[in-house]
Formats: sequence, C-alpha cells, structure tokens
Amino acid sequence: MFSFFPAGRPEFLAVSGEMAALPCNISTPLADDAASLILWYREDLPNPIYTLDIRKVALKKARHFPSSEMEGRAYFDISVHPPLLKIFPIRKSDQGDYKCRVDLRRSRTFIHYIRLKILVPPKVVIMDEHGQTMQDVIGPYDEGSSISLFCEASDGEPQPSATWWKGNILIDDTYNITPQEVVRNEVILTDLQRSDLLVEITCQASNTNLTKPRIGVVMLDLNLRPLEVKVMPRRRPVSVGWIAQLTCEARGARPQAVLTWWREGKEVEGTTETVLEDGNLTMSTYAFTPRSDDNGKSVTCKASHSTLEMEPISDTINLNVHYAPQLRLALGTSNQHSAIKEGNDVYFECNIKANPPVTEVTWYSDDEQLATNLSRGILVNNQSLILQKVGRENRGMYRCQATNSEGEGESDVVKLDIQELSDEKNYTSEVESESKDYVEIQNHEFIDSDKDENDGLSFESTDEGKTI
Repeated sequence: MFSFFPAGRPEFLAVSGEMAALPCNISTPLADDAASLILWYREDLPNPIYTLDIRKVALKKARHFPSSEMEGRAYFDISVHPPLLKIFPIRKSDQGDYKCRVDLRRSRTFIHYIRLKILVPPKVVIMDEHGQTMQDVIGPYDEGSSISLFCEASDGEPQPSATWWKGNILIDDTYNITPQEVVRNEVILTDLQRSDLLVEITCQASNTNLTKPRIGVVMLDLNLRPLEVKVMPRRRPVSVGWIAQLTCEARGARPQAVLTWWREGKEVEGTTETVLEDGNLTMSTYAFTPRSDDNGKSVTCKASHSTLEMEPISDTINLNVHYAPQLRLALGTSNQHSAIKEGNDVYFECNIKANPPVTEVTWYSDDEQLATNLSRGILVNNQSLILQKVGRENRGMYRCQATNSEGEGESDVVKLDIQELSDEKNYTSEVESESKDYVEIQNHEFIDSDKDENDGLSFESTDEGKTI
C-alpha cells in the first residue's frame, strides 16, 4: 500500500455545539478508477471513526458505518463535492488531527490530513456589586441615582472580549482578566433618567466571527417623579344641590403618583384613584355637593411620589358655583329705625346674591306686581323701589323676586305701616317681617331733607332735639 501525504495540514474551525464539516476529495486521476473504501480516523484513536464501503456496489449505494463515538452525530455526505464528514453537534473533545484514507480499485491509496480546532463560546453572567446574578428587568432604581453592573465571561476558548452596550451604542469596551481566567468588565451608569427606563443594557462576549457574540441582557426599571398634574374640568360651572365631580390627572410617575385633594388649604377625604394599564397616567376623582358659599373657593390636586423625595406638584382651580338668587329686602338707610308718615318718601333695597347674575327683578306689594308709575309715585329701578309721598294706600306687605338661569329667589316680606298726619305726635310705627320680628320706633318727628347723593332720597329725624 502506498500512502500520499499532501504538503501542509489545513486547519478547519468549528464552534462547539454547532456543526463541523471536514472535506475529503475522493476524485481519482484515472477515468476508469474509483474509490472502493473510505476510512476516517482521528489520529489519537486506533480504529476508524467512520467507514464508507463501496466495494462491489455503486457509490450511491455505499454502506455507512460510524463508530460508537460518532453514532448519531456523524454522516459522510457524498452528494456534494468534495464530500464532507459532517459532525453535529461538535464537542470540545472532538478537537484534533484527522485523516481521510481513500482506497482505490486500481490505483494506490491516498490520505488527506486535516486539523480540526474547536472554538468554545464563553458563558456570560451579569451581576450587581454584591455578586447577585441579574437578568431580565432589574430594579427599580431611583431617578437620578447611579448603579454598577459587572459582566463576567468564562469558559471561552480562545479568551473572549467583553463589552457593554446601551441599546446599539457601545458604552464600555475595557475589561480585565481575573486570576481565575475570567474576563470581567464593570460599567457604572450614573444619573439615571427616564430615558433609561426599560432600555436594554447588554454585555457582549465574543471570541470568534463564526457565530454571534454571547450576550447577557438586563432592562432597568426606574422610580420616576410625576411630570405634570391637571384638574379638569377647569371652567365648567357646577350647581348647588347637584353632585359635582372633578378629575385630577398626573402623568409621568412610576409607579403611580400619590394624589391628594385640598380645599382652601385643607386636605379632603373620600376620593377614588385609578391607574391606567401603562402606569404612566394616574387619575383621581373628587365628588362633592357644592354650596353657594363655595363659589370662588380654591380646589387643589397635589401629586407626589411614594418613595422619591420631592416637593409635590399641584394644580388649582377656583370653583364657579351657580345658584339661584338669594334675596334680602331692606328699607333704605334713611328709613331704618324711623317712623314713616304720610307724605314721606320710602326707599326699599333688594340685596341680591346670585351666580350667574340675575336677569330679572320683580317687585310686589301684597300680590300686586309693581311697575314704574309716576302718577302713583312708584319708581322701579332694578334692585331699588322708591315710593314717593306715601299715603294710606301704600300700606302693605312688600317683597322682591329675582331670576337667573338656576332658578328664582324671593326675599322675606316687609310690612310697611304709614302714620297718618291726623294722628298724635306720639305714635308707634312698626316694620314687621314675615318671621314676625318687629322693630318699634317711638317719639320721632320727621323733617324733610335734601336728597342724599348715594340713594337719591334721605330723611332726618329728631329725638329730644338730637338729629339722627
């Protein structure tokens, strides 16, 4: 038997766990010659690891005999050129020198020599400063804080490099090798911001271009302060006696913001809170039944964080409470606590508190609606009623009514008594309200005076020579 040894020994690389393909050219120099037996050896083993028997059969019908070491992992593919011994999965222990022996039917035997080198991908582990393994979503970490992460790549052949990436941006490519032959790279992430939320932080370890780098990936969960808070609706009026509902929305907090409601600087209870699925929006609802004296008062929603120290951010609205007119009827200042006699002028004022403003004011004497009538000495001017030179016919129960979009309001009733001139000087004049409260005025003598610049009419009275 004559062996042919080609010059040099070609080297083939394979990645552990993947497929190795070792070529063996079985072509012959003579057209009428062909291979009859092909034997694959690993040089550290005495027996063939794979045999292809073509004796007395065509190449397509050749019989395959893998050794026990290669059973289920090796196949000699003669459908390609050159034929390939395919081994899958390849193991670190498969590394070594191989030879393919080709016995021909007529010519001499020749041998191909091959060196197979196995590359072992590294194992990658991410740890924190305490040596705890980190994976998937880690944290949460506070907004503005800093963290240290360590990447260790071990068991790789040849020795790998280790780099840190934020998204697709390289952030650190410096590493050292420990006494245990572990490649180590530490990265410090400073001043964490909301842009870092759930961004992939990746450690890549690579020792060959034949396969993708081995990686470890973590994503940062963060505690984030709320960015804005808003109370709604802002300008819509609410009505007395009807339940009003305000909504506070806080955005940007993680986890959800802590919302509190305040009225005129005092915290209120009985609110409900909702967090939307993405966790970015927190909503709180405040329901209450407004009173008329709530009009113009402030309502504030404050947003804070459950773990982060911060000054609460807030939004404030002033309530616009609509209510029906509230009326109080009074005699003009010149008539107060005074007796009224025939020939005097009398001034009534309808004091109105309403929101929105009233659209109509109506005056009544007993059940008669009053309107300006100069011949009767009646002057109606919105919230004022003037009775000129009153007489007995002006006696009665006076009241005013006012209307706005919320409804109608009515004043209490004031009784007007007129003292006739024929009565004695010492007399009593009573002003009686509907609630039967009385004001009794005695021993007064009335003197006409000039009109007052404020109410158009004024009166003076004397009491034992003293002007009131």
